[in-house]
Amino acid sequence: MTSTPTSTLSVNQGGIALVHRLLHQCDELHLQVGEGPSGVTLIDAGLEAPGSIDAGLVIAQVCLGGLGSVGLAAGDHHGWPSWVEVHSAQPVLACLASQHAGWELP
Repeated sequence: MTSTPTSTLSVNQGGIALVHRLLHQCDELHLQVGEGPSGVTLIDAGLEAPGSIDAGLVIAQVCLGGLGSVGLAAGDHHGWPSWVEVHSAQPVLACLASQHAGWELP
């Protein structure tokens, strides 16, 4: 009996593609990109830069390691005019593994 290869889920692979999107669309998303004192890349999405809702949605996806989708929903829901909807087929991996202390994007 042979085993069927399975794809390996990786918060790094999913997250890094989204970080590259932030870097390549920094003007469109109203972000500022700089370098920290130790050479790390810093993405400002609201401290000095204006940021945007679209940037926030991408950052939320980064926080899920690319293993989920994040979007806005509109309409009255318990008094809120809009809210964030998050979906993932791998919620434990997306929420816990990508938030693990020490997780780094390559």
